[in-house]
Amino acid sequence: MKLISCHIENFGKLSNVDLDFKTGLNDICKDNGWGKSTLGAFIRCMFYGLEGSRKKVYAENERTMYQPWNGGFFGGSLSFEVGGKEYTIERDFGKKDKDMTFKILDSKTGLESKDFSEVPGEEIFGVDRESFMRTAFISSSDIRYEGINSSIGAKVGSVSQKGDLENYDRAAAEIASFLNENSPRRKTGELSKYKESIAQLERDISTSEDLDKRLKDVRANKEKEEEKLRRLEDKNKEIRELGSLKTEVDSLERSLDTLPKADTSRLRVLEDVFKNGVPEEKTVSENIDKINSIQGLISKNENLEMLIETEEEAAEQAAQNNKGRNSISPVPGVLALILGIAAIIIAFVLGGTIKVAAIIIGALLAVIGVVVLCISLTSKNAPAPAAGGVGIDKYKQNIKANNEDIRRMESDIKDFLKNYGIQYSRLDAENCLYDLKAKAKEFNDLKKMNDSSAESTQSLRKELDAKKEKLEAYLEAHPGLDMNSGSEEFSQEQSDSRNVIARYEHEIQEILEGMDMLQEQKDSLAEMKEKQEQLAKQYEIVEKTGEFLQRAKENFVAEYMSPVKDAFDKYYSIMTGNLDPKEFRIDANMNIERKEEGSYHNIEAQSTGYSAMIGLCIRLALLDVMYDNEKPAVVMDDPLSGLDARNMAGAKKFLDEISKDYQVIYLSCR
Repeated sequence: MKLISCHIENFGKLSNVDLDFKTGLNDICKDNGWGKSTLGAFIRCMFYGLEGSRKKVYAENERTMYQPWNGGFFGGSLSFEVGGKEYTIERDFGKKDKDMTFKILDSKTGLESKDFSEVPGEEIFGVDRESFMRTAFISSSDIRYEGINSSIGAKVGSVSQKGDLENYDRAAAEIASFLNENSPRRKTGELSKYKESIAQLERDISTSEDLDKRLKDVRANKEKEEEKLRRLEDKNKEIRELGSLKTEVDSLERSLDTLPKADTSRLRVLEDVFKNGVPEEKTVSENIDKINSIQGLISKNENLEMLIETEEEAAEQAAQNNKGRNSISPVPGVLALILGIAAIIIAFVLGGTIKVAAIIIGALLAVIGVVVLCISLTSKNAPAPAAGGVGIDKYKQNIKANNEDIRRMESDIKDFLKNYGIQYSRLDAENCLYDLKAKAKEFNDLKKMNDSSAESTQSLRKELDAKKEKLEAYLEAHPGLDMNSGSEEFSQEQSDSRNVIARYEHEIQEILEGMDMLQEQKDSLAEMKEKQEQLAKQYEIVEKTGEFLQRAKENFVAEYMSPVKDAFDKYYSIMTGNLDPKEFRIDANMNIERKEEGSYHNIEAQSTGYSAMIGLCIRLALLDVMYDNEKPAVVMDDPLSGLDARNMAGAKKFLDEISKDYQVIYLSCR
């Protein structure tokens, strides 16, 4: 299998990136922060999709980690060759899983291919995502070797089609889960729970023999406590009734002390003002209206006097304008008009040759008469000097009438104010009336309050006397009580007594339920012991099955240890120059140990540099054994960054060697 090229539209910080891959070693050297690790993740995700989309932890959710920084299209394409054919994967990872799109094209035809599913990595490499990360995808962060899983074991044994080892993990996990859930040694195990439940049932049954005696004793104690409570309630009732009577008496006495009282000093002052009687509000308002009417009439008179003065001045001016004007008499005009008409009539009567001349002369005389008459009439109709007598007289009559109304209304107001010792003055009469109106209202309110207070005092005093008599009678009927008796102490005793009775009732209920459940407990105990015995037998069988399954796996894998060990020794000698095959050993579980100071130790104790070299060698050894024909491309995200200068030369030889058999994509900043 070989990678050909890739186009990253947007993936994490990478945007619009195009890369071509060659056979052998591809050294992609970029500065820190360029996105080399993101490129490696892009290649992995194109084959296996995104992981952890539902996880909340950022580092475990690849969708969150690699969302485009610029918010654009999330995805790209990857071209590769496998089995002699070229394909192109196109993915849009989308904002959510449901939005993701995937297709794989045949590069030769450009048509969509059905050779692979949406997770082509599993079909191309023959391993799941986890196995791919443990072998063909190597980064500096997880270079340490962490063993194999069943998928890798199946590939190593070339039995992946049979599925035996691939199913081992699931079977082993189910066995382990069953044993954990039912363990007799774990507190949460079912067998442990059965044991505890059986012991508890046996204790409960053993303590249930005296239930009848307990029930009789508790009922007797409850009856005694109920009798005590009845006595307390009767006593407390008497105290409450006495307290209620005392409270009513105290309340009535406080009400008497707090009754509102009128201001008697002010009331006496106002009584002196209204010794001749309190005026009605309507009467005062009518007098205020008269004041307003007087002011209106005064204003009218002032306007009338101005009109009189204006007309007198106009008449005087007109008289001066008409002096020297002569009138024209109408008599000549009338005579000329009559003569003209007579001449015309005679002309029509006489006829003859003088008819025309008579008509002309008559017409001329008539015209002259009309003109003279018009001039005369115009002279007579010219405006004469205004005497002014009619308008001025009318104005003076109105003034006289208004003054009579003013005198009449002022007389009424003077008589009204005199009743209350107020001297009339046109200037402040209105203010005096408003003040009188306010005092009348104040007097009426004070008098009403005083009358009401007296009535309320009499009523309360009568009610108070009746309550005091009732209180004295109650004390005589209950000689054991006094005015200082309180109910707090008795109320607390009653509360305590009720609590005791409630506990007795609860205990009686528990005893009755215990008596009802006793036989059920005995039946349950027998049933539980039977189930415990059955589960214990099943547990023993499953436990033995797990042991046999583990032994079978170890025996199966042991047959394929030798080729893995040989490949590991080969790569380790290339990288370090060490040719001792006994320096390392690999057990049936593919665990690696290194010999130091005469004994073998787990490789977890090695330094970072040695762990990196061991991890690389075992991964390539597994790849050699897992893939006989189609070799996968190996993606390395700078796993050699922790090596010192002495080991770096061997590491470069190692890269040169593996690039003969594998296409290597090596990402580094150096």
